[in-house]
Amino acid sequence: FFKQKTAYEIRLSLVGSEMCIRDRPHSCQQCGEPETVCLKFYPHDKEIRFKSKRLGLNEESRKEVVNLIEKSKVVCSNCYIKYEHDIIDIM
Repeated sequence: FFKQKTAYEIRLSLVGSEMCIRDRPHSCQQCGEPETVCLKFYPHDKEIRFKSKRLGLNEESRKEVVNLIEKSKVVCSNCYIKYEHDIIDIM
C-alpha cells in the first residue's frame, strides 16, 4: 500500500534546512483549508510529485524541486481545481 505524500510532507522531506517551513503557509492560501492531506502546490504539483518520487534525489534534483516549490502557491484540492478551470482568479 502506497500513501501519497501531502504537500506539507513533500516540503518537509525535500527542503529540510534549505527552506524554513515556518516561512510557508500550512493552509490553503485561497480559502484557508488547514487539512494538509488536501493541500497541493499550484501550478506545479504534478511535476513536484514526479520529481520527488525519483529514487536518490541528487543535489541538482533537489534544487529543481525547491525552485518549483518556491514558484508555487499552496492551495487545497478544491481551489486547485477552480484555478485550473478559471472559476477563481489566481491571487
